[in-house]
Amino acid sequence: VMYRRILQQAGFIQFAQLQFLEAKELFRSSQLDVRELISLYPFLLPTSSSFIRSHPPLHEYADLNQLTQGDQEKMAKCKRFLMSYLNEVRSTEAANGYKEDIDTALLKLYAEADHDSLLDLLLWVNIVNGDIQDSTRSDLYEYIVDFLTYCLDQELVWTHADWLLQKSEEIGVQVFTKRPLDEQQQTRFNPDDIISCLKKYPKALVKYLEHLVLDRRLQKEEYHTHLAILYLEEVLRQRVATGNKDGEATETQAKLRRLLQKSDSYRIHLLKEKIQGAGLPMESAILHGKLGEHEKALHILVHEMKDFSAAEDYCLWGSEGQDAACRQRLFHTLLAMYLRAGPSAHELTVAAVDLLNHHAREFDATQVLQLLPDTWSVQLLCPFLTGAMRDSIHARRTTQVALGLAKSENLIYMYDK
Repeated sequence: VMYRRILQQAGFIQFAQLQFLEAKELFRSSQLDVRELISLYPFLLPTSSSFIRSHPPLHEYADLNQLTQGDQEKMAKCKRFLMSYLNEVRSTEAANGYKEDIDTALLKLYAEADHDSLLDLLLWVNIVNGDIQDSTRSDLYEYIVDFLTYCLDQELVWTHADWLLQKSEEIGVQVFTKRPLDEQQQTRFNPDDIISCLKKYPKALVKYLEHLVLDRRLQKEEYHTHLAILYLEEVLRQRVATGNKDGEATETQAKLRRLLQKSDSYRIHLLKEKIQGAGLPMESAILHGKLGEHEKALHILVHEMKDFSAAEDYCLWGSEGQDAACRQRLFHTLLAMYLRAGPSAHELTVAAVDLLNHHAREFDATQVLQLLPDTWSVQLLCPFLTGAMRDSIHARRTTQVALGLAKSENLIYMYDK
């Protein structure tokens, strides 16, 4: 084993010096796992591959770019060598157990090099369609998707896009969502053109917009608004189909709420109009919050939904990225809403006590004590009062320490003079 490892290391040394014949012989005689070589080439291994490089490593290179120091001519030579080497080993015992990894790497190299093997694509399509019988590869459709994902020939991708999406919207859309990021950033495939193509395929369209908004984090209003509307339409469709008016939030509804909360790039008023009268109070509250209408939002959560936990959460996410004063204002607004109902509303009184005891540090204790009914006992608010006292003492001591440090620095400065 040690001898094989030494030969493998020697093979990579020869490979780094572009001595490909010597490297090939050393790789063969040492029975190198060919994936060690493939892994030097970014994105060639399939996403499903479980390969992990040898430890300790057989070489010192992170990838081909580092090995060639970015020299494009050297990189092209290395890719031609790998294409030739993989073609030789794919039908030998060296490929046993990971033929899929080798074939995927070859497909991507062919696509990049515009190799004659592109002619095989038509044959693969015919096999998937059932026009030609071949039971040897049941996963040929996924191979075609993977192949076209790394293909630089735009015309070839567009030619087969409809066919891929008709077979499977969720998998077919990967030719656009899984393209290498540097290629996406060069806008070889314009997102607006892709969106136009996907209008006939609603599931694929949602997947692609999620890719733009959530994965690539593009802050374009059209994409965020479009995705929110598609989520909303699906939520309303599901409610009609199941007759579920007030049940648990579906996965799509959870996605809609998360997008409405986290994004600042959609058309708030447009979505507010679409949600109006649709029986979606939580979504309505979120949109009121985005418009700064916090009292309206909290009124919906407290009085319409009676969801006190959601009201507390609203105060937290509604003040994300804001200063402490903003968060304090929201919590004080919520407390005032609970107390305004009067002592007869027992449910809201309990909610007010819980709010104070769970979020003591978010309140100004002096203001709170002026608001509270005289009938409330000290024992009822023990956690709140204890927390308020602790924070007050901590703040006073911190101030004393800061003053002491300032005096010390002043004395040191005067002494040095």
